[in-house]
Amino acid sequence: MHQDFIMRFSKFSLLSGAAAVALTTAAAAQQDQIIVTGTKRDQSLQDVPAAITVYDAETIEQMNIRRPNDFLQFTPNVQLIDSNNAGESLITIRGDVQTRNTEAPVAIVIDGVVMTGRNGFTGELFDIEQIEVLKGPQGYLYGRNAIAGAIVINTKTPTNEFEAFATAGYGNGESMRATLGVNIPLVEDTLFLRVSGALTDRRGFFQNITNGVYEDRFNEKVGRIRLLWTPTEALSVDARVNLATVNGGATQFSPQTSWPVLQTTPETAILNINRVHEIPFVRNVLGFNDQDKQGYALKVDYETDLGTLTSVSTYDDILDVFGSDDFPYFPFPSGTQFNVVSHEAFAQELRFTSRSDQPFRYMVGGYYTDIDNTPNIHAAIGVDDVPGFVLPAFTPRPAGELNETTGLISDNVFTEAWALFASLEYDLTSDLTILLAGRYDNEDKRSVDASSLSPTFGEERELSFDQFQPKATLTYQALDNLTIFGGYARGFQAGGFNGAQTFTRTGGAVPNEFGESTADSFELGFKTTLADGAFFLSGAAFHNTKSNAQQFIFVPAGTLNAVETIDEVRLIGFELEANAELGDNLTIAAGIGYIDAEITEFAAKPEQVGNTAPFTPDFTGNISVTHIADLSGASSIDGLQMVSNIGYEYRGETEFNSANFAPTQREALNLVNGRVSFETERWGLAFWAKNITNQLYAEDVVTVDTDDLDPITMIDPGFPGTTHVTFRAQPRTWGAEVSVRF
Repeated sequence: MHQDFIMRFSKFSLLSGAAAVALTTAAAAQQDQIIVTGTKRDQSLQDVPAAITVYDAETIEQMNIRRPNDFLQFTPNVQLIDSNNAGESLITIRGDVQTRNTEAPVAIVIDGVVMTGRNGFTGELFDIEQIEVLKGPQGYLYGRNAIAGAIVINTKTPTNEFEAFATAGYGNGESMRATLGVNIPLVEDTLFLRVSGALTDRRGFFQNITNGVYEDRFNEKVGRIRLLWTPTEALSVDARVNLATVNGGATQFSPQTSWPVLQTTPETAILNINRVHEIPFVRNVLGFNDQDKQGYALKVDYETDLGTLTSVSTYDDILDVFGSDDFPYFPFPSGTQFNVVSHEAFAQELRFTSRSDQPFRYMVGGYYTDIDNTPNIHAAIGVDDVPGFVLPAFTPRPAGELNETTGLISDNVFTEAWALFASLEYDLTSDLTILLAGRYDNEDKRSVDASSLSPTFGEERELSFDQFQPKATLTYQALDNLTIFGGYARGFQAGGFNGAQTFTRTGGAVPNEFGESTADSFELGFKTTLADGAFFLSGAAFHNTKSNAQQFIFVPAGTLNAVETIDEVRLIGFELEANAELGDNLTIAAGIGYIDAEITEFAAKPEQVGNTAPFTPDFTGNISVTHIADLSGASSIDGLQMVSNIGYEYRGETEFNSANFAPTQREALNLVNGRVSFETERWGLAFWAKNITNQLYAEDVVTVDTDDLDPITMIDPGFPGTTHVTFRAQPRTWGAEVSVRF
């Protein structure tokens, strides 16, 4: 183990060293100053005392960033897992892991508006101005669920200039993608409208040999309307509407088990998740996923002599329905599952931010949200007597009807949360600044068992959580081009309920509820610019202690989903990122991250103390090279350029459960992406490929404890089990795209 660590560290030292040598030879071309908005106050990236990775519009295009996975996987110590269905993505930042059926441990902020639910993040990225990834607890800014950081996405702002664009592309897997947008200045200097949309359609890559259908078929339609009204210099009203629908496959898991009774094909006897692509899809039921999303937001800014008063109002409505064959996904009638997740929420924030051009700066405000998850989780198990399909079971399908419901979990959860926050920032000297901030969050939850088939039907449960999240940071401007910062922050994530009947049906083997999580983080970092701004280097080291880390567990009896907590996880690591412009036509970006994620307390499973925390690779790293060649002199096309980008990403070995079960350890990944485009000011033609080397790997793994199952509860308190289900990542994808701009 020690030698393996040294070899991997040496590999990354050589990679980052080579990149650093190349970057420090950067010419003295001036790099445009990057302004970040993630701290709710526009600041230069150089001056923000936090670890932030930024992707601007040009980088987003050159790196072919089309979905959240594309930029998160290229950010050190960050990863995202797409799993199960379109609404399910699991984010990990610095070892702080999102658990299935829970909220993300990060705040998702779009155009200054914080998303309230877990199902709205995944989707097509288009017409984007900038993406910012803030690492470390950001609870003082965003409160609930910002325990690991924040992801800030800014779409392009409506302007005074008429603009229109369109793209269309085709790729393998019979994939098609198109975007369309227009910017219209309705009233000069006063009223602006921007409308844009995207369509993605894919046949898929994984064909079911039983019914001939592709398991990962996918169709997504997204539309956005943004209206900006600036009647005076002091007043700005920004209204935004987002609409999206998804239709596709779901639950593309493959069982791997040593139990002959659960094996769907001979290949499923292979327990190693690194060989999951050898297993054919054979289930007899056509999995499906239908999702509808609506989001409405109104942001009002009013500037005064003292500062800016901001109001943010939001309403979100998301319905996610998916169904499939039931575990273990046999090619003959054996059971079905039908699932519903619903999210409806109203939120309001009001804050006042002082002017930035003074030594004492402050921000104060309040936040309120009311969330109805009706249902929060709805899982129906049915009789497999409809050839190849799952019939809707929003209410139990009675005996004698097709697809009769034999088991149903349906819990409605109602959440009401409020918060008060303040931050004070003071320049102690011209070079030394102190930030003291805090936020008090209160969250009340009520759960009602709405399943008429449940032994606990009608049972109500209530939980209340509250937490003060402080932050203290010192920032020292050591040199004109060198900023050093350090401090402490606490993050908080509320707990919740497992299904009311889960505890009863398992005889108490599965927890009835799970408590809140907290993270205490200490961080020391720096940022520097060299070569007249052409070279930017940043780094941070951190020590996080997370209490009550949430972990998903799967109970085969009735396909019960539950969450348990690991008492304490210790996370120690660092990040180093560099970006440079080598002259006018060559840009290099590189990053490396390391985390030592250790389970330090686990009263329920003491044998797992000392294990590596799940979903946290030790090393992550990347390097991206972009070259721009002027071809106008060698062709008759005025302004023609060839823009080339090649990117390499490394993710170290990853555990998918706290037991560190050997068959579910994923090998290290080496992924390569590339894009070449020929473009002028008005049009472009691009060719791209992702996972160029066609590395086949597991995206997500759920361990099923079937080592010595109790015939009634299907629960075995012993571990490790001998069954898991694995969700595989996409193979190599490639395509071409044309674009026009007016």
